[in-house]
Formats: sequence, structure tokens, C-alpha cells
Amino acid sequence: MWNEGLGAGNYQLYCDAERELEVTAAAHAGGEPWTLSESARPILEKIVCIYDVQLSGISAGLFTRCHAKLEQLLGRLVVRSGEPLLHRGVARSTVGTNED
Repeated sequence: MWNEGLGAGNYQLYCDAERELEVTAAAHAGGEPWTLSESARPILEKIVCIYDVQLSGISAGLFTRCHAKLEQLLGRLVVRSGEPLLHRGVARSTVGTNED
């Protein structure tokens, strides 16, 4: 959706978020609980706000096209475990939830 001109995020913000999520995933792989660090929270909050703006102003057709592009890209990626990110057209969650 960002490539379609929706939302106001910049490339570095997404790189920062990816870095923080990788740190969180590595900690979880080492036995730590799924917990966002204090530095990760504001970065991910910005991205959630961007997605909120994107989703509030997008047509169903454009969302469907963007989602199809994302599925196509994710279908080409393989996570480090060797497991594909998509199984039968459904994205696999790479981040768990932390319910309070």
C-alpha cells in the first residue's frame, strides 16, 4: 500500500522495525518470552498508525491488489528455518502476541 502512495512511512522506519522484530525473535528463540523492548514500541506504534491511515482510505479493490502482491512476495521468501512464510495462501505469523 505504501508503494501505492498510501501512508507516510519511510524506508528507514520499516528497516528499524524489522531490526527490532529480529532482536525480539532471536530472544524468543533463546527461550525468552515474546516481549517488545522499550525501543521497539514507539517504532511499531508508528507503523500501526500508518496502517490505520492506509486502511481507512483504501478501496476494497486496491486493498485486494496490494494483498495479492504481498502474498506473491511472501511466497518467494523462506525464513531461516527453511519454512515458507505462506502455506496454501495464508501468511504464517512470524511474531507472537503478548496479551496483558
